[in-house]
Amino acid sequence: MYAPHFECVFNPDQVVNQPDTSSPRGASIYGRFYSPLTPELRQEGISAIGGRQGGWTGRWRRYWAGKILDSVGISYSTTLGRNGEKCCASLLFHTGDRIAEIDQAILDRRSELTASLGDINVVWGDEDKMTIVWAENPPLADDKEETLADARQWMKETLIHFHRNLQPKLEEIIRDLE
Repeated sequence: MYAPHFECVFNPDQVVNQPDTSSPRGASIYGRFYSPLTPELRQEGISAIGGRQGGWTGRWRRYWAGKILDSVGISYSTTLGRNGEKCCASLLFHTGDRIAEIDQAILDRRSELTASLGDINVVWGDEDKMTIVWAENPPLADDKEETLADARQWMKETLIHFHRNLQPKLEEIIRDLE
């Protein structure tokens, strides 16, 4: 009688916590940046969405914002800025058919939402059927580990601040619409 024999080649923790330096992508600045950030955010309840190697795709990265916000297409996002482009931490609102309804509800409470973030300066904008609220930090000056660590710390603190202060209010807005 035949039976399958499965052998573990790698496990998710190895992929998330360690960049694959044997490949050009894993050895890149993005792998060096996001590989430590992803598990740190996971400890705070902010989980990476998809992808291999911790889910990052180049300089962009998306994270789940929880069941309620995910149900209407809201997620966190980060951008690692280089060559003059700023580093960003943001919330993306891909709310599809409900975008007008959700946007209006958010617009009605925008000043309250912004105030809940305290001293974090955010920008609200619209881009191709998507609302975005983001915070910016200067672009990377270089690819040195100290520079990456500073940008990583800012990004982590900003997303955690969004998660703790903005997310509960957004969840309340969504629940009120249902």
